[in-house]
Amino acid sequence: KQLGAQSVVDLGCGEGRLLSALSREGFLAGRQASGVDLSPIRLAVARAALPGSEFVEDDAVELKTVRNESVDIVIYNQVIEHVASDVLALRQIRRVIKPGQVIVIPKK
Repeated sequence: KQLGAQSVVDLGCGEGRLLSALSREGFLAGRQASGVDLSPIRLAVARAALPGSEFVEDDAVELKTVRNESVDIVIYNQVIEHVASDVLALRQIRRVIKPGQVIVIPKK
């Protein structure tokens, strides 16, 4: 909660469960939360769970919908093992995250 981050994006957000949990814990208060996923069905569930957040259909390797250096915290939970190129994915994360900010890639 002490981070000065204003924006959080969950890449491969699925149904938005992680963002929902972060919201319940108060972590998203005052922050712009968004999620990216390939599945329109899962995104619909996420939108219903967190109506104040933005959820977009996009490839977590291409990130066409996320501007350069626009995100304070990138969450990449249980996604990197599913992408065609982890190197390309990490390059995109580097492109979209603001300098000096946080990337969260949990290990199983």
